[in-house]
Amino acid sequence: MKPFQKDNQLNPDVADALYELSNVGIGKATTALSKMIDERITIQTPVIMPTKTDIRKLVKSYHGKLSMGIVMRLGENLGGVVLVLIDQKFMKDLVNKLTGTQYTDEQMLKNEESLSAIKEVANIMAASYMTAISSYTGLRIYLTPVMVGVDIVDALIAYPIEKMYVNPKNCICINTSFMVQGKETKNTYTCQGNIVIFPDDSSLQVLVDSMM
Repeated sequence: MKPFQKDNQLNPDVADALYELSNVGIGKATTALSKMIDERITIQTPVIMPTKTDIRKLVKSYHGKLSMGIVMRLGENLGGVVLVLIDQKFMKDLVNKLTGTQYTDEQMLKNEESLSAIKEVANIMAASYMTAISSYTGLRIYLTPVMVGVDIVDALIAYPIEKMYVNPKNCICINTSFMVQGKETKNTYTCQGNIVIFPDDSSLQVLVDSMM
């Protein structure tokens, strides 16, 4: 089965499978993060972007906004890159609670302890989703962190496209939002998050064949 139809729309059966995997994978991630910071985190139903469109257009609502970006390389049975985009405030709050230290945005990317916490959060988010795929398909999937940065989303998306030569149209984009419910009402807020998977051409077909 081809991932995309002739009109560049994602095959409906593929979209349905990705939707179910997103619910399971991102749901596991929020449960793990909730336990880590001892606050309730709920997730909005994930949205699978349905067309073979340049990723720079799919996340246009982010343009000009600062975000935290984590790039990880896929290994073993799948080749490609995973980009995790997380609202900067959400990541900063998680890091501060995990480390017990109040970091500035600049300090977060320079301090070894805060960087370790950032990578741990990103790994939980991406690995939970990829583990769901692995369990469903039987594929063994590994992730290796490559880059962590805070920048406008346009620049974060440009990194894997320009530096790692991924195809901006050959991607699976999962959009969602998180609600962090603090112990006090005033500490409750909602933030955006994206997981963008850029499998290489052969890996995309392997992934689809395994899901079907």
